[in-house]
This record gives sequence, C-alpha cells and structure tokens, in this order.
Amino acid sequence: MTKSTLEICSNKDEAQHLIMAALNVLCDDVSTVEDAKKMLVSKGYNEQQCEAIAERANELYIKHFKGKDKK
Repeated sequence: MTKSTLEICSNKDEAQHLIMAALNVLCDDVSTVEDAKKMLVSKGYNEQQCEAIAERANELYIKHFKGKDKK
C-alpha cells in the first residue's frame, strides 16, 4: 500500500510543493507517471516519495484535465 504524500513529507506545505512540481512535470515534459517518477528521482527525491507524489499528481492531472485533448 502506497503512503500518501502527506504521510511521507514532513509538512503540508512541502507535500503541496512536491505535488505541484510533479504536476508541472506531467503537464510540460512527461506523459506517464513512470517518467514523472524518474524526473523527481533526478531532482533528489527518493523512490517511495516519487511513487506517491507521481500517483497523486496523475490523479489530479486526470481530474483537472479530463475531457481535454491528450498529447
């Protein structure tokens, strides 16, 4: 079971920042959760953090952009 981003991060502001960073990555350069995780790992986050962050960001991405054309 994947921990939520808030459980992994030390505080809510940090969690929000990481989710937004992952969303920006997904929207601009990356088309998959796996690619987003690789991008976050390259920025210094550990694999567990990246998995939770990328999954949540993907959920938000789908929620906010559903119905719009995909790349």
